[in-house]
Amino acid sequence: MRRTAETPRGVRPLVAGGHLLVLSLLSVAGLAGGCGPTCQPRVHPVRDPCLPSEARAGAVLTLRWTESCGSPCTTFRCTARVVGVALEVEVLEDSCGAGDCVDLCEVDARRSCTLGPLPEGTYDVYVSGVRSGRISVTADGATSC
Repeated sequence: MRRTAETPRGVRPLVAGGHLLVLSLLSVAGLAGGCGPTCQPRVHPVRDPCLPSEARAGAVLTLRWTESCGSPCTTFRCTARVVGVALEVEVLEDSCGAGDCVDLCEVDARRSCTLGPLPEGTYDVYVSGVRSGRISVTADGATSC
């Protein structure tokens, strides 16, 4: 390393990008897993959710999806309500109880949560506010994709 007038002997200057990276990681850690006393589950966007097109009435159903980069520290739960002919599913994420979990990216992570049971009928499905198709709930339907 070449010493300059500003760099004292034995001291290595830090690269500016390194500072930015550390600060960026600290900010993301604060946003993603910073669960203080006000920690609340958040609505989780779901791409390509999978429910059976014909679901079994009166049974617990499993909603499945794949995340391009999912965290092993995050848990999910679903809530569902029937509003007229719509089935509104909200997927909530919670990383507050992760404790010592190491927050890494799991590529193509498969996720699921359960909902129901639902009464017989045909419903337009909305998952986390996005229309995701239509489901028929019958006595002979399936419980997952």
